[in-house]
Amino acid sequence: MSPNNSSNNQGIIDPSTLQTFGEVARFRQAEIVNQLYNENMRANTARSYEPRVEEFKAYCDVVFSGLGPERRYTVTHEKIYPFMFYQCFREKKTPASRGAKIPRFNHDDYIAIHNKYSSLTQDQRVEDPKVCLGLESIMSYKAALQKFHADQRDDNINNCSWQDHVWLAKCEKLMKVVKGRKQHVKRANYDEKVDHEMSPYGALDHIDQIENALFQMGSVSDSRSILSSLRNRFTFLFTTGGILRGESVYMAELSDLLHATVQRTRDPHPVTVMILQMATGKTNQDLKLYGRVARHKNVNLCSIGALGFYLMYRFHYTVLRQSDQESVQITRYYY
Repeated sequence: MSPNNSSNNQGIIDPSTLQTFGEVARFRQAEIVNQLYNENMRANTARSYEPRVEEFKAYCDVVFSGLGPERRYTVTHEKIYPFMFYQCFREKKTPASRGAKIPRFNHDDYIAIHNKYSSLTQDQRVEDPKVCLGLESIMSYKAALQKFHADQRDDNINNCSWQDHVWLAKCEKLMKVVKGRKQHVKRANYDEKVDHEMSPYGALDHIDQIENALFQMGSVSDSRSILSSLRNRFTFLFTTGGILRGESVYMAELSDLLHATVQRTRDPHPVTVMILQMATGKTNQDLKLYGRVARHKNVNLCSIGALGFYLMYRFHYTVLRQSDQESVQITRYYY
């Protein structure tokens, strides 16, 4: 028996085999982490990133068709900057033109945009698009391409650093141009200065009407309609009173809620406060946030009362539909 075979029988692994096994293990670990990351990504974020990456690939198929398939989609500065320049200066797509029947990348429009701005002299004024993309849309393009670049780095098909080789100072200046032109374009188009950011404040005068409509929608004989209406009523009052995102309430569980009674020396009566802890949400990454709302003097607009209505009917409806006696007792305990 040779020494190598003897070593293998004793459980000693050959170094070359260990190196190969380690490479396979690291590759598999990276795949698992990437899979978990994609699963934990918000559905809305994934839907926003995918069409932008597909548009970038279509752009590479046309503009960089001379490159081979292994290099055509590699994210580099030479591809990123013209693509982002086009997105910053093209006209915003209308809702009717966002369907799947049109090409994801309009090459004719791309050529027209670059010819238009490349032919300008220093004495000529640069005209902004009449209906241009906002900073949020441009940032979404940047985030989608940055993730696409990170995936390529993980797959060892791109060795360029994002900050040092891809997203250079010219790209940052382009973002600042987009950020600073918003008000200028609005004045040129005579748009309203009060935009959608102020819309929630405009709805404050109609909260009682919205609440009453949601409550009346629950005054029907259908149990499922009653349940959903009471839930929507609570969500509306809680997000409005606590200035919270609807997604934070949708993902909340009953164990995330707690209450506290607070009485300040200057107040004649104690105040009951309902607190919602948010471990996962859009605005918090690794930090736990808390939303809170106090009892309202108007019982129709009270979030705590709305939660009581919803839970009372929820437990009552659950008891009626359960056949297991033990489950019925547990539900009645909560009830």
